Amino acid sequence: MELRRHRRGPLLTADHVGVDIRIDSILRGKWHLQDLTVDHPVSSISVNKTGAANLPSPKTPSTSHTSVFDLAIDSVALHQGEIYYNDKKNLLDAALRDLQLAASFDRGQNRYYGDLGYSDGHFQYGSYAPVAHNLKVKFELTAQNFKLESATLETGKSRVTLNGVVEDYANGPRLQVSYNILLATADAARILKTHQSRREMCNSRDR
Repeated sequence: MELRRHRRGPLLTADHVGVDIRIDSILRGKWHLQDLTVDHPVSSISVNKTGAANLPSPKTPSTSHTSVFDLAIDSVALHQGEIYYNDKKNLLDAALRDLQLAASFDRGQNRYYGDLGYSDGHFQYGSYAPVAHNLKVKFELTAQNFKLESATLETGKSRVTLNGVVEDYANGPRLQVSYNILLATADAARILKTHQSRREMCNSRDR
């Protein structure tokens, strides 16, 4: 069984991209991006049997050092995004639909914070059955640290929740994470294409 949601197409398209610019000072020529909105972006990534992908590679190294924190975008929103990934070398197929992102910039603390998620995800590896799932994430990002306030991945009656932080990710990253796994054996049997007569639940927790 293959994912029927996989599609071939350009690397990236979007129905609409909106940018609002705020002029801070005409005399000094100072401005910043106030809002960035992307409606229905669709990305199709493919990898052939030799491992070559359809991702572009820069011809010359970039000399730009502008970061997302230099841009300081007040509000970033992505609506109804779609990502399709097909890897023939590693027999991996994935489709993420209804991707949503809502992020804001806190100028006082020089950080981005927001929510990311999708409600229609499918993942398939080799001959295993496709895994339908959804994801919800709350995050915070500074120039030094990434904080995962909460992340919940659900498939069937199974659920994975986790939170953590990556400190000093640009230099010597240090990771701290806590997770909780609730696994319904019926979901595992379905993925492994086996049958489970009893409704059993396995619970794994790490703090």
